[in-house]
Amino acid sequence: PILFEHCEDPITFSALARIAVRYDYANSGSACINNLRQIDGAKQEWALENHKTNADQVVTWKDIMPYIGTSGRRQWCSSGGVYRIGTLGTAPTCSVPGHKLN
Repeated sequence: PILFEHCEDPITFSALARIAVRYDYANSGSACINNLRQIDGAKQEWALENHKTNADQVVTWKDIMPYIGTSGRRQWCSSGGVYRIGTLGTAPTCSVPGHKLN
């Protein structure tokens, strides 16, 4: 058995608290809502730069990836939900109930 005093980096209460806060944030829906905000901002920026004004314009992941600040990685809901980008006239959505932009 490994004892805590033999660990290279002892586990402290503050380290456990930081882990708990990150876990709570990821599972509260706040991380998902933040992702939805980033997706919405990317849609708006893409539309502006590409002179798209039709509210029914379908937007794809390929369209907005250069505008999402995740180093080219697609956004994922921390609770396992699926994002739908939607059209320019609608806000992006998540399949998890309660994960939505207000």
